[in-house]
Amino acid sequence: MPQRAPRVALAVRILVVSYALFTALASGLLLTTADASPLGMLLAFAPRWWLLCPWALLVPLAIQAGWRTVVTAAVGTLVTLFGAAQFELPARPPANTSSRALRIVTYNTDLRDAVAERIRQDLQRWDADVVLLQDCKTIVADSLRAVAATSLTTLTVHVQGRHCLVSKWPVRSMADVSELVDPRSTQHTALRWGDSGVRYTLSTFMGDLVVYSVHLPSPRDALGTVRWLETTDRQRISDALQQSITARANASAVIARLVQQETRPVIIAGDFNLPYGSAILRRDWSQYTNAFGRAGAGLGYTMQAGVFPVRIDHVFSSPALVPVEARVLGGYPSEHQPLLVDLVRSEF
Repeated sequence: MPQRAPRVALAVRILVVSYALFTALASGLLLTTADASPLGMLLAFAPRWWLLCPWALLVPLAIQAGWRTVVTAAVGTLVTLFGAAQFELPARPPANTSSRALRIVTYNTDLRDAVAERIRQDLQRWDADVVLLQDCKTIVADSLRAVAATSLTTLTVHVQGRHCLVSKWPVRSMADVSELVDPRSTQHTALRWGDSGVRYTLSTFMGDLVVYSVHLPSPRDALGTVRWLETTDRQRISDALQQSITARANASAVIARLVQQETRPVIIAGDFNLPYGSAILRRDWSQYTNAFGRAGAGLGYTMQAGVFPVRIDHVFSSPALVPVEARVLGGYPSEHQPLLVDLVRSEF
């Protein structure tokens, strides 16, 4: 009996160290391979929050095994929380910014009719300067127009394919992103007219802003080959995942090149179908500020696909626009949930 406690403590130390190394490896793989390969795509869309669950058992056990094990468990928990699960803490807003914020909401409505029934209340609740809806059905667009027609404040509604815009500020121009590239080029084939994205120029209290509403190709079908065991052919699975990576990477690259040509402050928002940490996201959008990455708190899941929640809806902005608040709203009748962001103008 006297030897039992040391053996249990040794077993706990081995478990804690092993799991800490495992989560560190998972974090490293996510950092280096997410959306860079078929395996990396699976890791990027995997339910990362599950990795936190074992620590709920291992941390109390570590307390019984000594302070070194407690330190290892604490470090492992932090690595899992911030590395693998990608938990965010808001940064302190800079002092050299204006006090008035521009509020933007982006929301993929998943083509749900139920959104139309409550859109008036949602618009009032959000109190946003600009609302961008992707997968916006005709019934939702009609509801938006009805709200604008009876609103006490001036609201501008634009509909382009599956993109809907509601703005408190005048829209000076609007163009589908597919209209902004050479129709004979390979860039044009990477985009879907009326769905991939729309470019708006708005006249706001901050001056003229360029706003892109983005909806990149969905990985749903490719992930379904794995998630629902549609096939056991490894090559078919690998090919499906690689095709999804290529489609999203190509569309993202085309829109990113368009954004890089802008001379005005720019906001890029929507359903990127790229998880936070994606290699494509880093390649094309790292020069812009990720609103939730800077001003959000928590895991920030915007897509609630059952036990596979993921953060794929984003708001990016040029350095002139600083996010001071970013939060994912809940309780909406769709798998996606709205992302609300407040931006202020930097004085420099």
